[in-house]
Amino acid sequence: MMVIKIAKRKKSSLILLLLFLFTSCASQIEVLTPSSMFIYPEATGETAKGTLTVHNLHGSILGINFSESSAKASLDTSKSQKSLAATGLFGFGEKVDFYARAGTNAPHLFGAKVQLHGENIKNTHSSNVSVSLNLGVGQNNYSGAGNENFGIQLSNADYKFNRTHTISQLGLLSGWRYEKYIMLYVGYTKIIETINGDIEYSGSPIDGESISIQGNHTQLTSGWLYEFDQYKLTAEYSLQQMFWKGDSKKNIQTFNLGVGFDY
Repeated sequence: MMVIKIAKRKKSSLILLLLFLFTSCASQIEVLTPSSMFIYPEATGETAKGTLTVHNLHGSILGINFSESSAKASLDTSKSQKSLAATGLFGFGEKVDFYARAGTNAPHLFGAKVQLHGENIKNTHSSNVSVSLNLGVGQNNYSGAGNENFGIQLSNADYKFNRTHTISQLGLLSGWRYEKYIMLYVGYTKIIETINGDIEYSGSPIDGESISIQGNHTQLTSGWLYEFDQYKLTAEYSLQQMFWKGDSKKNIQTFNLGVGFDY
């Protein structure tokens, strides 16, 4: 019986830890702008072939705070290092990939990547130089005082902010094969975000007020990819220059790791 009780306690502790990592416990609204890319400049090269990568979803968190008397939001941007995601690449012909990213605390992202120069992954070789253009869009609806895609609410805030978080990104990627199984790549991405919603705050003057917040950011990414058979190990460093209207510009540096496999 003692063994069973200990096992149950360990299981409960693990569940609480996962809830803490994947959710926002504070009453302020938290909006994550991921710095993770895990989109490579070389196209897959084959239709219906691709890569699935599990990785960190580090990036920048925008904290949004309200007072009981004013609907004007107080904004503050800081580093976030608590979310996870999976990114999938799906080949369509020799030079085009579709991609999708799903994770915690941020809108799911869908997009396309077109390789403009160089050999694709199927035909790559040492010293191959590749250039590609990618475009992605995403949107999620949130209700409450947190920002969780999984719908778990731990916050006991008195208000709700029912909102839509929309993100779009346009980027240029370039890579160089140091060896056939090692690639170095860099990327420049422009990110546009909007948050629109209404406040539910019973008994407060701001109950029913509408809020609109816009962000215009840039991101520089440098990555290292190592391939062994059908497996991939990727490391990315990102520098985000975040600019939310109503907050000062902030530079956020993050480091992300991903493990993937070809299918």
